[in-house]
This record gives sequence, structure tokens and C-alpha cells, in this order.
Amino acid sequence: MQCLNPDNEHGNAEFAVQLVREAKNMTYDPDKRPEHSLYEGLVAMPLVCNAMLPILAILVATKACRDYDTLEDLLAIQASEGEMVHLQWKESVRDLPFFKSMSARGTPGRIETANAFSKRLRSVGFRAGYPRPPTIHDFRAEGLFWINKLYTAAQRMNHAGHKDPNTYNDHYQPNNSGTDGQGSYFGLEVRTIVNDLFRGLTLVRNPQLWQSLPAEKQEEFQNSP
Repeated sequence: MQCLNPDNEHGNAEFAVQLVREAKNMTYDPDKRPEHSLYEGLVAMPLVCNAMLPILAILVATKACRDYDTLEDLLAIQASEGEMVHLQWKESVRDLPFFKSMSARGTPGRIETANAFSKRLRSVGFRAGYPRPPTIHDFRAEGLFWINKLYTAAQRMNHAGHKDPNTYNDHYQPNNSGTDGQGSYFGLEVRTIVNDLFRGLTLVRNPQLWQSLPAEKQEEFQNSP
């Protein structure tokens, strides 16, 4: 993982990070592993959508940067015009897992496993009102749907870590392909929002589910006459 402090399109300093993902069947092909970038963004969005916040929190908490220890140090970085600052890791953290296990029963310092993350994601889904919470595969499929629309097939395959061009069509492409047959037939401006909404309905959400209620409300119902 590499962390940069570049000037963005608006001329403002922005934190960005590039991660190397060990995709399926690429254990012995490290030079083929997909690389993905995360960044703060150009427009104002909810903090939960700022992918750099948890990254920066971990960097500060573990003092992972060689030349910067505190958040104030990181925010005070001034890159020269047209240049970027490449944040270097301390040698002592290079072989340590970045995302460590959050389980109280796990061994301290162990890497967070995909199985543990999947279980927590499922629990969050229930609390959010999904009777059948979205899985990691669901998020991945939705992401690849948009990547497929915006980029070439070669870029999509590299992003996904796919070696077979049919993998997306066979395992990730939604049955609702997002095409507007009605608009196309009548020669109208094609629409996308209708298909996007119907695709979203494949994951049913009921905000009134018992498990989605705050603990205070659950106790109130349990003790009501």
C-alpha cells in the first residue's frame, strides 16, 4: 500500500492511497495483482463516504508513517506546486497487517479475516433492516456493473482480477442489464434510473424489522403490557 498527498484537480491537497489486492488465483502471480486507489474526493459527501478517514485513523494510531506521527503533522504537509508527497512507511510496520482483527476473542495483532468481516457485514445488514443482508459478492457485483459501464472490458478484468473474460457475464452481470428498451424503441432519451431502482429492489429492505430497532425501543416493546 502506498499513501500520497497530491494536489487534486482543484489545486487542493488531498490524501490518496493505492492498495494492491491479492486476487483469487494470483498468489503465485504477484506482478499481476490488481491495484486500486482510494481518495478523499472533490465534492462534499457524508463522512462515511470518505474512504481516507479510516486509513488516516489507522496511520495515526499505529504511527506507521516514517516522517509524520500525528494527524496535525499529516494535515500540515505542503506539497510543491505540481508535485506530490509520497508518505513512507516505518520499517517496523512493513510486515504487519494493516487491518487487524477487531474480535475480542482473536489473537491481538492478527489480520482481519474475510470470514470475520463477512459476519460483521451481515450483522450490520440486519440492523439496517435487510431480512437477507447484502453479501460481499453483492457489493462486488454492483461495483463491477458500474465499472463495466464506464470502462473497457480490459480495464474491468484488471480491476476485478479476472483472467477469463466470461467471468463477469457468468457470475456478476445482473439479469436486468440496465438497457432502456422502451426509450430505444421510441427514439427517446434513454433512461437509467428505472432499471437502477429495480436492480436495487432485488435486496428487500424493511426498516421496521425488529432487529433494526435501537436497543431502547426493543426493551420498550418487550416490557410493554
